[in-house]
Amino acid sequence: MPPFTDGELKTEISAKTDRLQDFMQRKKLAGIFLTQVRNFEWATGGSGDNQVGRASELGAASLLYARDGRRFVIGAHSEIPRLVEDGLGGLGYEAVEVPWYEEQPDLGKVLGLSGTLGSDVDRVGCTTVNIAPLRYPLGKAEILKYRLLGRHSAEAVEEVTRQVKPGMTERQIESMIAHALMQRGIRPTVLLIGSDDRIFRFRHALPSDRAVEKYAMVNICGKQWGLVSSVTRFVHFGSLAEELKKRLHAAAIVNARYAHALKAGAKISDVFQQATEWYAELGYPGEWKFHHQGGATGYNEREYLITPDSTEVVLDHQAFAMNPTVQGAKAEDTILVQQDHSENLTATRNWPQIRVTVGGRQYESADVLIQGAAQTNWP
Repeated sequence: MPPFTDGELKTEISAKTDRLQDFMQRKKLAGIFLTQVRNFEWATGGSGDNQVGRASELGAASLLYARDGRRFVIGAHSEIPRLVEDGLGGLGYEAVEVPWYEEQPDLGKVLGLSGTLGSDVDRVGCTTVNIAPLRYPLGKAEILKYRLLGRHSAEAVEEVTRQVKPGMTERQIESMIAHALMQRGIRPTVLLIGSDDRIFRFRHALPSDRAVEKYAMVNICGKQWGLVSSVTRFVHFGSLAEELKKRLHAAAIVNARYAHALKAGAKISDVFQQATEWYAELGYPGEWKFHHQGGATGYNEREYLITPDSTEVVLDHQAFAMNPTVQGAKAEDTILVQQDHSENLTATRNWPQIRVTVGGRQYESADVLIQGAAQTNWP
């Protein structure tokens, strides 16, 4: 069962419609087409799925919001009945079927819209627009959904990471975590599985046929209701080398400091500058250069990355997924900014934690899970 009522969903969609109306007024648009998958999911509160090609961000159907208050869902017969039956029926969208075998009509004229139309993808006769910032602040229903998604994502990753055994290949682990996520209604969008020296050599370890010996990483992004969660967990067989332990703790400390620094009103560029100093203070100057540090999340794995030149400011009720790395180690969870503090959406009580105190507040990052020693040739 979804963690929201029909009434809450309609309230969520109404609030987003208001944002789109304000956007159209500011941009002097008579209407706006939404075809990108992430925008379609955002606008419909995750009740509509137009992503037929799972590797494509170009949806198979579009929404059209008109300045006069009308809302349409537009697509071929292969899409419209399903979209109406599976979620959009009763939510105020007028269905418009366009035959796939005919030249696409001028929908603005057909629907009686006069003036400039916007579109989030290239569309003949439309002005291309970017509505990403409208997605950043999350509403009450979205937060309820995100909490459930975060918990289930973390539970899936931790369940599979506990099942990892020496001799399993990275591809086997990939299939295990994909299954665990999809059983929970979560669609994996990123699956990074690394083992042993591959974790040290590759910051993005795509799954290979390499078999685990002593050390494994399970790193995912998973999507439900359009929202995306990010989680990374590690398992090690046998005692942990002191240097690896130090690196894991350094990543956890940076992660905690990010969670503390990301408060409503904070400048992203300032947070980034502080982070470069944290790495140096912990004995790993320049490590931030070898992997992006993460950034805002929500309806995209990263809505934007934090960089020295970022112009964004942290918003209240905005989600972030930071992923600080030190060679061979990483910390990654999904957090929600709540004014002057953050909530870890992917924390569980069933995993070892590294506790870090920053500014009088305690933050937890996932520690490595230590399992029984394995017979291995890897040092």
